[in-house]
Amino acid sequence: MIETVFGITGPQHAGKTTSILALSAELVRFGIDVVGVAQPAVWQADILAGYDVLDLATGDRQSLVNRSEDGSWRFFQDGFDWAGRVLQAGLGRRSVPVLVVDELGKLEAEGLGHYPALERAFASDVPQVAVLSIRQDRTSFFEDRFHIRSWWEIGGKAGQQDDVARWAASWGMDIRKTLWAKATG
Repeated sequence: MIETVFGITGPQHAGKTTSILALSAELVRFGIDVVGVAQPAVWQADILAGYDVLDLATGDRQSLVNRSEDGSWRFFQDGFDWAGRVLQAGLGRRSVPVLVVDELGKLEAEGLGHYPALERAFASDVPQVAVLSIRQDRTSFFEDRFHIRSWWEIGGKAGQQDDVARWAASWGMDIRKTLWAKATG
């Protein structure tokens, strides 16, 4: 059962997904098994065209949302379903200590999007730690729902790679300490 939940939040395009990707790589570098999904932006000619959903373990991706010609966003349920299967398959392995999900927002606050898969993950007994990337305007809802007690706030631009690397190393250390404390009990 997930007992420790870290939340990552910040303004749009501040680097939450970039930080999630760096943190996941940092954990894997230390031999920590990570199951999760991220939502990297898809750019076409410097225009935000949509978002994919990325399996952090395999690098496989599916389309999640695209911008329509009228500027509205078109979500693909197949992308959310695929992300749910990725999480379920990963949690089927008994050795997964860390669950990572990027990004929770309006859809998830309404019980849609990644929420059903996340709720199943929190009911399972496999991961010990979760890291959730949450849109800034939804932090209080998810803080209460998933008992998030530790927040990492992103404040800069995603392009500040030195900051992202420093954050990932620091957060990775926090997670390693948490896992070690749980193991030595």
